[in-house]
Amino acid sequence: MRTKSYLFILVVLLSWSCKKFDDAKPAELGAFIRLYEGTVGYNGVMAAESAARDGFIIVGDIQKNSQETDVIIIKTDPLGNSIWNKIIPDSKVRFVKAMDDGYLIVGDRIDFNPEADRISEINNTDAQLIKMDLDGNIIQEFFKSDSVITSTDTLHIDNHGSAVNIDAAGNFVLLGSSKNPVGNNFEKSFVVALDPSFQTAWSQEYTLQNRDYINTRSIHLTQNNNLLWASTSSILSQNLSRSYLSVLYTGENSTFKNNDLYGENDSRNHSVSDINQSGFNYGVVGTYAETNNESANIYFLLVNSTGSIIGGSERYFDGAVGLLENRDVSESQDEGNAITGTSDGGFVIAGSLTSTPTIGNGAKDIVLIKLDAFGNLVWNKLIGGSGDEDVSSIRETSDGSLLISGTNTVNGLATIFLIKTNRNGEIRN
Repeated sequence: MRTKSYLFILVVLLSWSCKKFDDAKPAELGAFIRLYEGTVGYNGVMAAESAARDGFIIVGDIQKNSQETDVIIIKTDPLGNSIWNKIIPDSKVRFVKAMDDGYLIVGDRIDFNPEADRISEINNTDAQLIKMDLDGNIIQEFFKSDSVITSTDTLHIDNHGSAVNIDAAGNFVLLGSSKNPVGNNFEKSFVVALDPSFQTAWSQEYTLQNRDYINTRSIHLTQNNNLLWASTSSILSQNLSRSYLSVLYTGENSTFKNNDLYGENDSRNHSVSDINQSGFNYGVVGTYAETNNESANIYFLLVNSTGSIIGGSERYFDGAVGLLENRDVSESQDEGNAITGTSDGGFVIAGSLTSTPTIGNGAKDIVLIKLDAFGNLVWNKLIGGSGDEDVSSIRETSDGSLLISGTNTVNGLATIFLIKTNRNGEIRN
């Protein structure tokens, strides 16, 4: 761990919630800040508590160059100290799920061919689901690899893995997306169910006319064993994006039962980053911004167990101001990145704030926003050092703490961070 890592930890401790932090006793609370780095950029994607509650599993990408990545998987003890790490070459990761007997890793297998004649064939991807045992050994693998035959070539359809869950029958339900290099070139969502031996039990595709489906990193099984997830419905035109929230609800191996939308008639964009459950409802978080992504704020809303958006639940937040009465006010540039349900029925949002002259610690900082079950603001906190802190995931742990992961960038070098706070977003008594 180099000097910049210690500097980041020191700055975060001193600037936590924009207050001096002399009385911090992280060891007594089990709270900590940890950084994991290498000689090239390490980008943090997601972290989860192990099923045995003996530590955490972290997944991230190693950026070898502008086109190629490997996946790194890190197992830690309860204080974030690394126990082992594994590298999956030529891959990209999106999701990790901890189980009693190991871990499920979701992402892409990458085939990089810079000598390809067609642009679409330079970087091909297959959706990837890997099952590891508790020591990080790969014991099962599934790849979704498809191609299309044209009059002159056989071209690769790019598939991406987004998330996985386990249904009542013990099937692994994989959410992903695919893009055909021929035709309208819009991204579709798919769900593939695999039996315990990783054989396909069923598969379905879901399309939106003339728009891309960009999935969040979660798929949920409702109480009646239906599937629920969220996607950004997006189209890019002349370097400007038009996007809105799409909540998808379907039975297993069936077409839509419900597809509720939010922001489809708005002049600004509503992209979605995450959806997670608390109590009977699901909280959604994303970013509300101009079509050029400026004047961005965080938005939140509630979805019920049949995939319907709960009217009046929408909330807008500015990192510098807090809860907004006028959603178009934007004193800082903010992004809603991740959300977790909490044991009291509420939610905690993790987002990013680009510092302003009046708030923040320079560059990009982490914003934590605690909401009750109805979306009312309980508290908000700011975490940041001198570099860029990009949060990518947040989860409540078994002891009620908050586990936050992402990427810290200082002088152009990216490092994975893992932060554990108390339930109030603090590393102090």
